[in-house]
Amino acid sequence: MQELIKAVKKRMSELSNLGEENIKNHVVVNVFLKELGYNPENWDYEEAIYEGRADIVYKIKNEPLFIVETKGQKKGSQTTNIDLTEKDMKQLSEYLNSHKPVIDWGLLTNGIRYILLNNSIEGEIPDRIVFDISFDDSHNRDRAYLKYYSYENLFVNKTTQYFADIAQFKSFAKKDGTLDMKNWSVYKSTLFRFFDYYAKQNGYKIISKAPHEILSRIHPEDFIEFVNEKSKNRGFGKRVTSKETVKSNFSYLSSFFKTLSAHSYVNNQNFTQGRDFSLSEVVDTPKKKSDNYVDENTFKEALSYYYSSKTNYRDIAVFLLCAYYGLERSVVHNLKWDSIDLNKRIFRVNEQKCEIIDLLELCFVEIKKQNKGNKNKSKYVFTSRTGSKNEKANASTLNDVFNRLKNIRNNEGFWSFFSPQYVRNCLVYRMFEAGFSLEQIIYFTGIDIKKISNYISSDKIIEEGKKRYRSGMKSNVVHPFKKVVDEFYAYITTK
Repeated sequence: MQELIKAVKKRMSELSNLGEENIKNHVVVNVFLKELGYNPENWDYEEAIYEGRADIVYKIKNEPLFIVETKGQKKGSQTTNIDLTEKDMKQLSEYLNSHKPVIDWGLLTNGIRYILLNNSIEGEIPDRIVFDISFDDSHNRDRAYLKYYSYENLFVNKTTQYFADIAQFKSFAKKDGTLDMKNWSVYKSTLFRFFDYYAKQNGYKIISKAPHEILSRIHPEDFIEFVNEKSKNRGFGKRVTSKETVKSNFSYLSSFFKTLSAHSYVNNQNFTQGRDFSLSEVVDTPKKKSDNYVDENTFKEALSYYYSSKTNYRDIAVFLLCAYYGLERSVVHNLKWDSIDLNKRIFRVNEQKCEIIDLLELCFVEIKKQNKGNKNKSKYVFTSRTGSKNEKANASTLNDVFNRLKNIRNNEGFWSFFSPQYVRNCLVYRMFEAGFSLEQIIYFTGIDIKKISNYISSDKIIEEGKKRYRSGMKSNVVHPFKKVVDEFYAYITTK
């Protein structure tokens, strides 16, 4: 996008006349918008709308999608540049509202400053600003998000909607009095960086046509992966490393979801369990046994529920890989068929070989059959259908597998705790209780040795260490969920 900025500024410097028409034709249409994927042949000029004429209306098959209002920087003998005003924004908003059908997205620009509005946002007109980027301001961090002005991100993948959702959160929170505007820049930075990361992780695609439904699929584990990624790479902005920074950033994201949920903008959201619980993998909050602890009964109940679903074998496979093998969601998400050897009954995760239990083998075999029937030749085990293509299932799809467990017991919060992260935590604790050594657990699940105390408290390790020192290590330890999985496999293959 730096090249686009340079091209726009260069073209502006070449114009002797900075009037509206020159900027519209020579800069906005033929440089800025063309570079962002808009076809000049799809523009309608000077269309009569409201009490005036819209400069440009972008249409696909005669369907209006986008209005662009341009302003000149100088008029007549003026020597000082004219900036965009709230009056100009109001004019654009009226054009968007008055068009039949109503258009959500509009752009206001003077060639150097580009204000993207979403007119469906509830609030005052300034609240509808999604991005306000000036090419003259090299310190404007929003320039990193210029890609979200593109035709693809606005109207094909629709990932720009994430940032409209952020603007809506700001408007609601300001109205509710729950947001101190002095802190908005910090909120905004966190939310922008998270959703930019989330959009990238999901291939810049929104996988649902339902308004805002995609937000209900975002899980604290997405935030944890965001934190881990930002800790590895500097990227732009501050590195997310300290525990206090992680906690603060999580609170900003949690506030975003809770506010939108309170206004019925989101029907369901996954940030209800509290910060320390959700951040147990990145913040030192050791897991302890509780009423929500995964035991043999809940394990069996989950398997039975999944078996009754249309995507039963896929769902059971995802659940087993997380709850029985303790794999991270990102590992499951990226699992490929070439890492699975059904003849030798093993699959590989990095350098580790994992034995394939009977139930998981059945799931893999059935998934392969379904893929063959659907002509799905993807190299990934877990896929989703996008148009006519089968693509790697994104993290949201895996979250959905666990989110559906909430349907087992309606109006109860018990199953709302279940997620790839939570069942992994519980597995580690149960394996340690069953007599597995720490080194066995670390090898089996791939947990970083530095994070083991996030799963098992130091007190518990010391207490168990004393017992084992006195009585010796247990021999022939058995996976804590082996019996229930074997019994379930026998049940569904012999009935």
